[in-house]
Amino acid sequence: MIPVSLVKSGNWSATIFHSNRDMRDVDFVDGVNLCYVPNYIFISGFLKIFIKLKGFTHVMIYHGALKTLLWLFLIKTFRPSLFTYVKLDIGEIDVLERAMSIRNEGLIKRRLRRYLESKVDIFTVESYKVKNMIDEFQLINNSVYVIPNGYDGRVDNAGPFKKKEVVLISGRIGVPQKNNYLILEGMRKALAETEVGFIFMGAMSESFEKELFKLASEYEGRIKLMGYVENIDTINNIYKESKYICFSSIYEGFSLAFVEAVSFGCIPISTDLAAMDQIFKERASNYLVNVNDDLYKELTEKGVVSIVNYVNENYDLLIKSPWFFKASERFSNLMLSILNEYKEVDISTDISMLVEEHYTWDEISKELNSIILRG
Repeated sequence: MIPVSLVKSGNWSATIFHSNRDMRDVDFVDGVNLCYVPNYIFISGFLKIFIKLKGFTHVMIYHGALKTLLWLFLIKTFRPSLFTYVKLDIGEIDVLERAMSIRNEGLIKRRLRRYLESKVDIFTVESYKVKNMIDEFQLINNSVYVIPNGYDGRVDNAGPFKKKEVVLISGRIGVPQKNNYLILEGMRKALAETEVGFIFMGAMSESFEKELFKLASEYEGRIKLMGYVENIDTINNIYKESKYICFSSIYEGFSLAFVEAVSFGCIPISTDLAAMDQIFKERASNYLVNVNDDLYKELTEKGVVSIVNYVNENYDLLIKSPWFFKASERFSNLMLSILNEYKEVDISTDISMLVEEHYTWDEISKELNSIILRG
């Protein structure tokens, strides 16, 4: 979205190089072209991009792997006037893993990486929480700025909203990262003690679907499974009607789904996401429970290098662990507390205002423009 938002802000045009065979070379939006490159690391891909870059003034890449930094360095060696920008799509868990992996790097590789980092014009991350962690661990040999994810600022998300007592859970449901099993105990209590309903919107694992069917048979009509929804109007209407949005992820970047839900005035019930702290600031503790830091600490002390891999490979064991039962209890307490506190209260307009001023792509592109000019 960043190239698109810059183009829409004026004075920019952009070409997005990609390796999706289905897209090939087509116009994306006015001022943004798509260019198919099978593999930019290979010589053929490098040469194709290098030739296409004639007349370009800026290059932006995602992720900061060593081979990517080396590619960018070579591009800039031949075109020293190019402004280079690395956008790091990373969350807290990625920073922890990177800190641990760097400890095991050889001296030559470490020095090469830090030299290549120093040659980049700017790095950005999506949250201040991640930036502060990078600075604390001294992971990047360069300045790091914060450019968060945003939403479109559509007219159709203007309040006031007609909210129902509904909790929305969206995304890839049932996968280890999203940790949706964490919410089941809270759901059971909420279904038994309140009149709230639940909507699940997104592709769902078969095992988690079975768990929901068990609950749905006890509470007919109060659990709705939408599956994957593609129609934007349908998605927007679900956001408009849902009073609450529930996130239970073990790890997450600056979630675009979270920003969109808040823009529609949904009250969050959440684990400690970077977006939560940044958007809600001192109010964040009212809507979140920080259970993930305990897990990160526990796994790090065990010597686990890749927390992501561990979670994905051992999730069945994880949901039977003492950490999970404690986390589940704390999350269910948070859910009931929020549902009871806001049962007769509508704060949707107030919630949506938190992102309206700073988290539309228009505002984010202005901030990025400013950073690029300073850089």
